[in-house]
Amino acid sequence: FAFNRRTGSRLWAYTGQAGVIINPTIAGGDGRLYFVESSNPATRKAPTGRVTLADLLGQGSSLVALDLQTGRTVWKKPVPGLKALQHNIYLSYASKTVVVTGTKNISRDPKQRETAMRYDLCAFDAETGNPLWQVTQPTAGLTGGRHGEQDQHPVIVGDVVYTSPLAYYLRTGKQVEGWMWRRGGHGCGTISASAACMFYRSEQPHMTDLTTGRQTRLMDVTRPGCWINIIPAGGLLLMPEASSGCTCPYAIQTSMALAPK
Repeated sequence: FAFNRRTGSRLWAYTGQAGVIINPTIAGGDGRLYFVESSNPATRKAPTGRVTLADLLGQGSSLVALDLQTGRTVWKKPVPGLKALQHNIYLSYASKTVVVTGTKNISRDPKQRETAMRYDLCAFDAETGNPLWQVTQPTAGLTGGRHGEQDQHPVIVGDVVYTSPLAYYLRTGKQVEGWMWRRGGHGCGTISASAACMFYRSEQPHMTDLTTGRQTRLMDVTRPGCWINIIPAGGLLLMPEASSGCTCPYAIQTSMALAPK
């Protein structure tokens, strides 16, 4: 639903004909709102709203585009390729392109103690909903949930989608040659980015220059939280406190703002 932010009056409401809207897939841009909608009617009956991806995607799903001002459905397209996702699903929008990403398990290697995991990335043309490309990232690591292995969220800077550890051109899905980002340390903080750098946890807060690949440790007395809480905005780097309660023994638990030298 949408409200006029100045008057408080409701502009429109959307009620799908199938299952629920998957919250982490809601994104807006260029006058439209995009999301993935489950095709399983039973998902509407979940008393807490907590539904597994198997139930949300297992019977099919659709990618939906609404007009942001009127709520009119611009297009609605089935996306059967999402059935393989098992842990998380996210949606991003940039430059007339919709990117859906999520994680799945693959065949277990007997030498590994835990199940191996891969990321799927799927891109669609935002004007038509037609698929552009899909890739299963060859390196992702193991499942287990200890350091956010399943939770990583890509960032889009210009015409490139940056993930951990690879990068792809937004419109073609071609891998960016020569780019291999190695986070190092613990990786339970999800990456954010400015126009020039990526920000993330590698034990402590770090940044990587997107042009040179050079990594810089920003400090060693604190740590970011386990989701996205390094925010480049307004010429500053903002880190609201989000590590309280973590067992990591870092000395300072407080919000910080960093400025360029």
